[in-house]
Amino acid sequence: MFNVLDRITTVDGHLATIKYVGKLEEVWGDGEIALGVEWDDPTRGKHDGSHNGRRYFTTDKAKSGSFLKASSVKIDKERRTFSEALVDRYGVASSHNFEEVKFGKKAVECYGLQKLDKLRSDFEKLTYVSLSRYSVVSFTNKPYTENILSKLSNVSTLDISFNLINRVETVWDIADNLPSLTELNLSGNRLLIWPDDEKSEAFVPHTKLRSLKMASTCLKPGQLNIFFKKFPSIEKLDLAYNEYSDQDMRDMHLPENLQFIDLTSNILSSVPEFFSGTKINNINLSQNIINTLHTTECPFSQVKKLLLKSNLLNDWNSIDVIPSMFPNLQEIHLAGNPLFASMSVEEMMTLLTARLSPGRDSLSNNGFFKINGSEVTPDDIRNAELYFVSKVRSGDIPFDLKSHKWLDLLNRYHILPKTVSKSNNGFFMNRLKVFLVNTERGIVKEKEIFKTYSILRVKGIISEIFNLAPLDFAVYYCLENDSGVEDTGSREFLEDNLALIDSYEFTEGQKLYITSKCS
Repeated sequence: MFNVLDRITTVDGHLATIKYVGKLEEVWGDGEIALGVEWDDPTRGKHDGSHNGRRYFTTDKAKSGSFLKASSVKIDKERRTFSEALVDRYGVASSHNFEEVKFGKKAVECYGLQKLDKLRSDFEKLTYVSLSRYSVVSFTNKPYTENILSKLSNVSTLDISFNLINRVETVWDIADNLPSLTELNLSGNRLLIWPDDEKSEAFVPHTKLRSLKMASTCLKPGQLNIFFKKFPSIEKLDLAYNEYSDQDMRDMHLPENLQFIDLTSNILSSVPEFFSGTKINNINLSQNIINTLHTTECPFSQVKKLLLKSNLLNDWNSIDVIPSMFPNLQEIHLAGNPLFASMSVEEMMTLLTARLSPGRDSLSNNGFFKINGSEVTPDDIRNAELYFVSKVRSGDIPFDLKSHKWLDLLNRYHILPKTVSKSNNGFFMNRLKVFLVNTERGIVKEKEIFKTYSILRVKGIISEIFNLAPLDFAVYYCLENDSGVEDTGSREFLEDNLALIDSYEFTEGQKLYITSKCS
């Protein structure tokens, strides 16, 4: 019944790929067929395909494998062709006036011609077809459904996500029978079986498709490129949850008309630079591992909307380059980054509004600008910018006083440049030498910092030096006793990320201790 590379689902909806079919005699004896599976959700697994020192199969991800009995009641045995799923899902609804209301394969065979004609007529009216999690395995046409398939010319949207399809040719067959298809959702299917190189591209392109969802399909870039040849007119593309790297993105040849791309929950460390030469104007890079942003030779001038939620941004410099990287940006989402971990929503919005404001045209902007989903008005911009200017001039916020942004703010609000004393200007203040002590690794690093650095910026430096995740460690210093000696039992943790180093009155050679938050 089952073969290697078949897809299965459990009765509670968990998907897996069969990687072994055979015996597991030392566990279930000689009479039971065992299935070695790799779960789509690796947390359900127990091993990597080995048992008692013997390897039965190999998983792609560590400890994502399990053994199941082929006869297990946990496995959903229902397996449908696309045609059967169509009749089962939509035939029942359209046949309520008939005596026979259940559309199993046997029931269809006893239908009279009049009833089938009525069913075909109803199928002609379908524009949206949803067969998500319907145990679809293949396309395989059946004689009694041929005429029904020929009546699907008006279907424009098809959702066959999280099914059991493992052959790319099944997708081609389905799409070729839906000439008006503009939206296709294949998320959750794993297309493991491909024809040889010559046959894999021996197809007629489907030029009507505009939206393709391929989340959690784990296709290689080369395989995706074949999809892009099959569907060359794609404008919206969902590639979320595929663990694509920066190199994977460089290996993709995206459709030339692409305007929206969703890359949520991959492992990208930067915004793909080649996007700047495309028509892509809406980018979702949420839940990746981007920890810094840099100016590029070619700005992303076409991008209007950018989502960078829940990445690893922890430096205001990365925020300050966004206006030059994305000069025509209208909406941005940045919540969930470590930089804002200790800030209130109001504080985060105020600082982001000031730093990301559209510039000279902000006060007369008749359009709108959105940050984290909230519309920012001209009054919001004015108030935030004036607050920001006051904080920079007082030394509370370090900022480059020679930057175009700063000079533009002074000019627009008719503020005379102020000579800031060395005691409160972060760019001219004396440097402070500190010793960063990693208590768990026994490593000490000497570092010079400005006293106007924020605690958050210092934590960012520590993160880079010791290769630590910003949210996984804490920083503290020890108070001195009356003799001027550190009291190791008296720890003061640096928890106010916006506070400046200068506010702690540290002295030259100050020791800052780094420890795990779990310790």
